[in-house]
Amino acid sequence: MEINDQTKRESINKERRRRYHNNKEKHNEYMKSYRKTNKEKINKNNREWRKNNKDKSREGKLKHLYGITLADYDNMLASQGGVCAICHSDSPGAGGRFQVDHNHATGAVRGVLCNKCNTGIAIFDDNVDVLKSAIKYIRGG
Repeated sequence: MEINDQTKRESINKERRRRYHNNKEKHNEYMKSYRKTNKEKINKNNREWRKNNKDKSREGKLKHLYGITLADYDNMLASQGGVCAICHSDSPGAGGRFQVDHNHATGAVRGVLCNKCNTGIAIFDDNVDVLKSAIKYIRGG
């Protein structure tokens, strides 16, 4: 992009921000109406974008849900030897990817799990006492 094009674009964006700032309520009402009227079009465009930008989409999801980057995820999995932190399986299971495990109360990321282990601890509500009881039961006591 040439300097003149960049300067022109910056000027246009500055004007758009000014108009938005001066008419926030009107803009928000318009966008709400637009989204309602064009829901299918928006969803189709979003699906297409996610399909064509898988890494960016995944990066955004990881950042939004867990506050980590794709590099953080990859490093975590590598530090676990490329396996589930609980059962040590190298097969992620359903979905084809290992799941980010996190503390639901604090949001802190604990590690990366296969689908079965992630579902298992979620079913037990991350409750250590219930998990201990389940272990005792499995052992026959």
